[in-house]
Amino acid sequence: MEIKLGTIKYGREFGHGSKGTKFQFFACPDCGARRWVSIYRLREYKHNGLCHRCVPKAEQRWSGENHFNWRGGRARAEYKLRTIKSDNPYFCMATKRGIVAEHRLVLAEHLGRPLTSAEIAHHLNGMKADNRIENLALVDAHTHPMHTFAKVLQARIRELEAQIDGEKDGT
Repeated sequence: MEIKLGTIKYGREFGHGSKGTKFQFFACPDCGARRWVSIYRLREYKHNGLCHRCVPKAEQRWSGENHFNWRGGRARAEYKLRTIKSDNPYFCMATKRGIVAEHRLVLAEHLGRPLTSAEIAHHLNGMKADNRIENLALVDAHTHPMHTFAKVLQARIRELEAQIDGEKDGT
């Protein structure tokens, strides 16, 4: 006797270990494999009901350029990132895969100690690719906005001064 898709039964009715849980007979939308799936899992199914064989294929289809949130392949396009090995003394600043922002690494090497998560390596000239030690300043989360705001004000002052100079030359 063939079981119809969508049939709902308790686990005890077909010999499943979870006897009080309801299951629905389900087919994988990709390959058509039929199986019993917990109704609770169906509600929160991450891969739209795909079976365990089809999930890796789907993850490949949904990754990279095919992903709806693709931004060109860079996590932080404006910062240079560097990969360091686990024996590096500054590895504690890196992600699990050993990726660290280059400006933080340059400043840590200059100071001779790893930076804490509360410390920020601020680019003085605002160019995030310029990681020279002369361009970096160590600030904390509280003083960083003041440095950034002062920089914006200085740029605006230079703009206005240039306008004034241009008007003087034009008259």
